[in-house]
Amino acid sequence: MEFKKDFKIKPKEVNLNGLVTFTDGTNDVVPNQLACEAYGYKYDTLTGTCISFIPTSKLDEQLKEPSNTIKGVSNTTDKGTSRSIINGTLNTAKGFNENCLISGENNTINNGINNATVIGSYGKALRQGEFVQGGGGSSKVNEPQRSVIQLTCNTTDNTTTNMKVLDLDDEYINLQNNSILGLEIFLTRLEIGGASGTAGLFSYRHIQAVIRVADDYTTTIVTKKNINIGKDGVNGTSNVVEVATGTATIAVSDRNGVNNIWNATVYLHETQTNITF
Repeated sequence: MEFKKDFKIKPKEVNLNGLVTFTDGTNDVVPNQLACEAYGYKYDTLTGTCISFIPTSKLDEQLKEPSNTIKGVSNTTDKGTSRSIINGTLNTAKGFNENCLISGENNTINNGINNATVIGSYGKALRQGEFVQGGGGSSKVNEPQRSVIQLTCNTTDNTTTNMKVLDLDDEYINLQNNSILGLEIFLTRLEIGGASGTAGLFSYRHIQAVIRVADDYTTTIVTKKNINIGKDGVNGTSNVVEVATGTATIAVSDRNGVNNIWNATVYLHETQTNITF
């Protein structure tokens, strides 16, 4: 590497610990902050060193947020778990989980799931913001649980729209293979305006459905009930659908020129097995 203009030192090598050694062309030298940053590196003011990268061991420590509260026996948190509370025995947060709570035994929050709560035993949080009560199942033949999630979306025309978990992009109801998933849904449609809409008109529906998820994630969806509870205006349309392999949701639609807010509270009754079907 050539000397930068107005500098009489330049980087010589990057050590395995990420520290950058500088040289004046003959001797090794310690750079000041100005020289370090001029060559594109980071200057650590605490240690007075020039850094190219953070070693893995230090990175691991940074990702283990000290804000976690863990009480009990054999509870674990993987990298990136932060601001979470775990109480009990053999519970696991699988990493990059924020603002979560686990209390009980043998419960799990899947990687990347945030704002979830799991209580009981052998419960698994699979969806963002999910509240789970594990139903036991230590034999692994039968792992039952019940949970609650929220689905939302907005519509402005008659396009069929998939509702999303917490209105987060690409977040739907994650499915488990070799399982049965019962859904009890309470769905609100509220008009808020639009060229043909009237703010304050609404509909409130009750939907009951079940999804069988095969070993290869092939789904069979059966809807038993989709009834109106109350409305002022129209119902709109709503159906439980598969989004893609391994995910499902509620698809909704209404009229052109009508702006709607859709909100669904979804109760999930779930049984996963180790039996292939």
